[in-house]
Amino acid sequence: DYFVLFVFIIVILTFYAVFMVGQKDVSEIENRELAKIQTFDMKDFMNKTYQDNLETAISDQIVISKLVKKKALEIRKDAIDLMDNVILKLRNNTNGRYYVAIAENTYKINDEDYLLNRGQTDVFNEETINYYNSIKDVEKYLYFIERDSSKIYNKEDDGDEQYETIIKDMEVTKSCKFDVPNYETHKEYFYKTDHHWNYKGQYKGYKEIANLLGIPENEQIKVTEEKQYDVYFWGSKARNATEYDIKEKFTVYKYDNKKPKETYVDGILDTYGKSEEYDKGEYETEITTNHYGDYYGWDNAEIIYDFDAPEKENLLIISDSFSNAVNEIIASHFNKTYIVDLRQNTEFNPNKYIKEHGIKKVLILGDITIFSDSYFRNIDLNNF
Repeated sequence: DYFVLFVFIIVILTFYAVFMVGQKDVSEIENRELAKIQTFDMKDFMNKTYQDNLETAISDQIVISKLVKKKALEIRKDAIDLMDNVILKLRNNTNGRYYVAIAENTYKINDEDYLLNRGQTDVFNEETINYYNSIKDVEKYLYFIERDSSKIYNKEDDGDEQYETIIKDMEVTKSCKFDVPNYETHKEYFYKTDHHWNYKGQYKGYKEIANLLGIPENEQIKVTEEKQYDVYFWGSKARNATEYDIKEKFTVYKYDNKKPKETYVDGILDTYGKSEEYDKGEYETEITTNHYGDYYGWDNAEIIYDFDAPEKENLLIISDSFSNAVNEIIASHFNKTYIVDLRQNTEFNPNKYIKEHGIKKVLILGDITIFSDSYFRNIDLNNF
C-alpha cells in the first residue's frame, strides 16, 4: 500500500513540475521535437488518440527525462563490444586507413577527431521521386548534398550512387550536388561532431545554389566576417554517441545581405534563429546544446521571408534542416521565399500552394533524407 501511495505521489509531483516549469519544445540530446500534453478533448479521448498522446508526452516532458536519456546514451556507448574496433581495423584497413567504432552507426577514421556516420539510416524510397515530379508549371531545381553517410572514405573510388540514381528519373530544370568526394573534403566542409555542413560548407553550398538558380555573380552575397563564439559545439553525432572529448568552437560567417522586411515562422511574425542573441553573448553552454538549431533556427513546417521586392520572383524551398543555415541569404534574392519541411507540414499540397502564393521557382534542397520514408512520414505518397 505504501509503495502504491509513493508511486502516486511521484506521478502527481511529475505533473506539477511539468506545468510549473513549462513544456519543452525540443530535445537537444535526441535532436527531435518533443510531444506535448494536449488539452482534453472528448472526441480524442473516445478514439484513444488523447491517451496515446498523453503517454508519449509524459515520457517526453517529465523533468528527469533529460537526465535519464543522457544516462541511457552513456550506457549504450559503454556497452559496445570492444572487439568491434579490432574487426573494423582488420576488415576496412585500406591505404593505412581503418575504421574505429565509437558507437552504433558512428566511427572515426584512424584516431582523428572527426565523427562519421557508418551506413545510411534514411533509406531511399523511389516513390518520393514521383512526388517531386508531380510538381508542375514552375522552374524546378534540385541541390543534393552528399555527406559521410553515403560515402566510405577509406576507399579511393567510392562514387555517389544515390545522386546518380535519383537524378536519372527526376524531372527538373537543372540540378547539381554538393560534392564531397573524399575524407579531406568532408573535414573541410562539415562539423567535427555534427551531420550538418559547417560555415564553410554552407557558403560553398549557397554559392552553388545561387549559380543553379541563375543569380549573377556580382549579385551574390559576400562574407564580411568569420566569427567564433566562446562556446564548444558538440553536434548530433557527439550527442548520440555521448562522445564529448572532441572539441570545436562554434564558428559562423557573417554576410553583407540586407534583412527581410518581415519573417513568419509557422504563421507568426517572428525572428528565425538567434544570431542576434549569440552576438550579445546570450547562448546556452551545456554540452548537449544544439548550437546549429539555436543559432540558425529549428525545423518548422513553414518559414516565410518577405523582402518586399515585387519586381522579383517568389521562391519555394522544400528542404530538411540543411537549409536552415542558408535560408535567409538565398531568400534575399527573391521577393518572397517560402520554406517548407514536409516532416512538419502534414497538409502540404505543393501545386495548390504554388498557385496560392504566385511561386515561379521551386528549389528541392537536402541530403538523402528528403528522399526517405522518414521525411515523408506525414505525406501519403499514393496520392501523387
